[in-house]
Amino acid sequence: MPEVYIGFKYKHRTRLILYRLKQNEWEKRLEHHKKMKKKIPKSASKVNLLVTNTSSDKLPATEMYTFYSLRWQVEILFKTWKSIFRIHVSKRMKLERFQCHLYGQLLRLCLVASVTYQMRRLLSEKQGKEMSELKCAYMVQIYLKKIHATLFYTVQHPVSVLSRLFQDISKNGGKARRYKKRTPFEILGLIGKSTDQLPIAS
Repeated sequence: MPEVYIGFKYKHRTRLILYRLKQNEWEKRLEHHKKMKKKIPKSASKVNLLVTNTSSDKLPATEMYTFYSLRWQVEILFKTWKSIFRIHVSKRMKLERFQCHLYGQLLRLCLVASVTYQMRRLLSEKQGKEMSELKCAYMVQIYLKKIHATLFYTVQHPVSVLSRLFQDISKNGGKARRYKKRTPFEILGLIGKSTDQLPIAS
């Protein structure tokens, strides 16, 4: 449905996509609800309702459900920040000191996230490996101190440290891949190909 309006006071224009579950997906959902001891109406639960404000030119309806599966990446990201960087823990301090601490943490998070993404992307493209977000971020965090020391206290080039980091991630950062399940990079590539094939208005 190309035009569905959501909101009580202010109406927001969205798209509504109805996705009917395949038999194996339906059985998996039933099994999950049995484990969680939830009651589920069989007639309604075979359909997923997906709402988005993204236009069909940017995200075709046929790829919407596949793209929706990437939501777990956001949860993994916050889990990584909490477990490795302890962003949810803070001591009592003055406001000015807390602001400095917060900005420093955000800069470190951005740096680690950027390096982690590039390492995982390269290993996915060059070696076809899917790497664990948590393991990679943990190793990048350890190597930050080595990169800092290389930049400020030695004449060694930081590329050599990044090369060792790449090798360590390739060796120890692997992620168990589920059978016939696409990786996040494969999904993003699939979405990119779908949008590249769309006609461009002149």
